[in-house]
Amino acid sequence: CGVACPSGNSTVCQPYGEYCYADLGGEACATPAPPSSTPVPPTPVPPTPLPPTMSQPSATPPPPPPPPPPGPISLEDSENRMIAYLGNWQACPTASQIAEYTHIVIAFAVTYTWNPTQNLCSQDCTIGYPVPICENIDQQELVDEWRAMGKKVILSFGGAGMGGSWAGDNNDCWEYCYGRQQSVINQLNNIVEKQNFDGVDIDFEYHYDTQAAQDFLEDITVGLKTTLPSGQNIITHAPMEPDVVEGTAYYNILKNNAAYLDFLLPQYYNGFTRPAIDGLSDSSNGSRPNALPHYNTLVTKMFGGDATKVVFGFCISDCSGTGSNASGQQAASVMTQLHSTHTCNGGAFFWVVNHDTNGAWSNEVNGAISSSSSCGAGPPTPTIAPPPTNPSPTNPPPTNSPPSSTPPPPPPPPPGVELVASGGARC
Repeated sequence: CGVACPSGNSTVCQPYGEYCYADLGGEACATPAPPSSTPVPPTPVPPTPLPPTMSQPSATPPPPPPPPPPGPISLEDSENRMIAYLGNWQACPTASQIAEYTHIVIAFAVTYTWNPTQNLCSQDCTIGYPVPICENIDQQELVDEWRAMGKKVILSFGGAGMGGSWAGDNNDCWEYCYGRQQSVINQLNNIVEKQNFDGVDIDFEYHYDTQAAQDFLEDITVGLKTTLPSGQNIITHAPMEPDVVEGTAYYNILKNNAAYLDFLLPQYYNGFTRPAIDGLSDSSNGSRPNALPHYNTLVTKMFGGDATKVVFGFCISDCSGTGSNASGQQAASVMTQLHSTHTCNGGAFFWVVNHDTNGAWSNEVNGAISSSSSCGAGPPTPTIAPPPTNPSPTNPPPTNSPPSSTPPPPPPPPPGVELVASGGARC
């Protein structure tokens, strides 16, 4: 990218998708800087191995059975979703906030000890346990209380601290997990059982252009769905919007394994669309594409026309560096517009609870969602291809070799699409 950014904006330089950063006023930066909106990470806590009584992965795990066919999605579980990401180093939510949410996603379970220069990765991909709930401590009573209220409490594994694909990020903890799929599945299964979660969200914002990364993503998606306890096996992914453009490797993995996903959480912020500013339509705004065609592709081509499987993502106030923040009024408008195209859709999610002051943002968006709710008759019958009869994790032999210090460059964006750097806000 050089020392000046094209048009004074955060953009991607061809051909390898290197990010270039500058403020919105057009001031060029001498060197690419990491996203400014990355949340403050938790106080350093070394990963704690799971208790020895927990099962260890076998050398050759048996192939998991296929998941049961998905049952009908109720109104409460589809269009009326309000999914809140809770930064587990931040303040615990208040009662007024919790009242607005259908799902609380605990962010994040990780395999590193935080370090301001570069996170210290567990070289055998040990996930810290117990996972903090909020205020950087385990608060099991809150999980149990929220679930007793009918909320779904999901554990998110990953986040920006595990490694990001944007320029300036040198974290690479995902690399140490490749080849250890069965260990990751076993660890997350034990954590879900011990901490009483309803399932696992995979928040992968790293490079996916290697076979090892692709095998990992596919194997843990299938393995978790078929391993987690019945009733606690919700499986989701929360990809960055550019990473699930049709034709990318990540898109293909999710499409090929759609039967194992309960729903998808695409981040419509920090990417190449600005729905809060542009609204939703089938046309682009100048050189910037619109979010609706992207959403439509996920609905029609990944989930066979079932829009209840795709939850629209917003960022409240962590994404100012990319102009991606959405006020409650803006997000409510987007959801009203989404209803005009998909009268029964997947609802909304947002980053982050700490910025939903007194539940005001979610209350305003919930008002728009409930006023246009029309899922009473149930969602359309999806036409997703059935999963393979005997899926088997690739799971190559584990290795303790350190990863490359310089991850491979991400694939270039689609022709004619100008991306901005991921701010790491929902990370």
